[in-house]
Amino acid sequence: MNKTPLNKDTNKFHYNIYWYLTYKCNLSCKHCWINCSPNYEEKILSTERLIQIANQISSLTYKPHVILSGGEPLLCKDLYKIINILTSFDITTGIESNGLLLNQDFLDSLSKESKDRLSLAISLDGGTSLFHDRIRGNGTFEKTLYNLKNLKQIRIPFDLQCVVNAQNVYSLPKLITLAENLNVENLTLAFLHPLGRAKSEMNDLVMKKKDFDKFFKLVIEYGINKKMTITLKAPPALIPANYLLKFQQAKNINIVTNCDFPKIGITPSGDVTLCSLVKEKLTFGNVFNQDLTDIIIKNNLSQIRTDYLKANLDGICSNCVFKERCKGSCRSYAYFTTDSFFKSHPVCSQLAEDGLFPEYYMKNPENKNIFKVFQKIKTEA
Repeated sequence: MNKTPLNKDTNKFHYNIYWYLTYKCNLSCKHCWINCSPNYEEKILSTERLIQIANQISSLTYKPHVILSGGEPLLCKDLYKIINILTSFDITTGIESNGLLLNQDFLDSLSKESKDRLSLAISLDGGTSLFHDRIRGNGTFEKTLYNLKNLKQIRIPFDLQCVVNAQNVYSLPKLITLAENLNVENLTLAFLHPLGRAKSEMNDLVMKKKDFDKFFKLVIEYGINKKMTITLKAPPALIPANYLLKFQQAKNINIVTNCDFPKIGITPSGDVTLCSLVKEKLTFGNVFNQDLTDIIIKNNLSQIRTDYLKANLDGICSNCVFKERCKGSCRSYAYFTTDSFFKSHPVCSQLAEDGLFPEYYMKNPENKNIFKVFQKIKTEA
C-alpha cells in the first residue's frame, strides 16, 4: 500500500476521499454489500448542496484523490458539474461505475481539463456474459462491453475491477484476455464482503478453500508477465506461500491489503465516516453542519492513522509474519464485524478457527518475517 504523505495543515495526514454520491443504482447486484437498487429510498441533494461539498473538498490545504462512487454515481445529474469543479482545482478524480450509463452525452459534458484528470474504474464481474449477468442482470455484460469499446475508441483510459466469487472465478482466463484486448492498464481482483445483499446470496457466491486455490492458480497461469498490472486486493495470508512467492517475483502483480486507510468517506447525506462499510457505526460529523477540515481536525483522525501504522493487532493477525506490512488488511471490515480497529481481519480469523491458517505465516523462531518464509520455500522447492 502506498504511504500517505504528511501534511501539517490538516491534522498531519493527507486523506484521500470516497464520496458516495448516491446509494441508488440502476442495478440490484447479488454481491452488493450496501443493498443498492433502483428502488433505494434517499433524499436527493440539490445542486447547491452537492456543489457545497465539492467546494469544501477543493478548499482542503492539500489535493486529495477523490473517488466518486455509489450506488451508481452516473445517476447523479450533477456529476459532470462536480467533476469539473474538483478538476479545476487540480484534484485527480475517479469514478467507480458499472459502465451502463457512460454515454457520449455525459462525456461531452466534461471539460478537456476534467478528462485529463479523470480516471474510470468499471466493474466487470466475469469474463463472459454467463457469469457477469448472473450477478448484475440479463444483458448487462454486452451493454457494458459496448460502452467500454466506445471508450477505447475515443481514447479515454479506464481500468477494470472484478469482485471474485465462487461462480465467476472459473471465467478468470477470459476476463484477463478481455482486459488485454481493451488495453486496460490495471485489472483489480477483489473478494466478496458477505454483507448486505451479498449475505443473503452467500450460498451461491461465497468462496471455499478450493475456489481460492483455483483462483490463485489461474492468476499464475494466465496473469503473470502481462503488460497490464493485475492488482490482488486481499490479505496476503489468503495466498498459499508457493503462489505468493511467484506473485512477489512477477513485475505486473500488485498485492494491496487496504484502501489507503483511513480514507475519508462522505455519504449521500453529507455524513463523514471512513468508508461506507462503517456508515451506520462510525460518523464524525456532517459537512452541512461543519466544515470538512474542522471535522478532520476536531475528531483527531490522525490518531486512527497512527494506531493503524503501529499495527497493534489482536488474534491471529498479532502472530502473522505479514502484520507490519498488511496491518490487518481492511480495518473498516474488522470494525464493522467487531466494533474494533484492532481485531483480526474476519477472513483470517475464520481461517484460524477452521485450522486453515497457513503455518508458513505464523511467527516462530524459523519464520520471523516474510523474507525467512520465502527463503524456506526456496530451500524446500
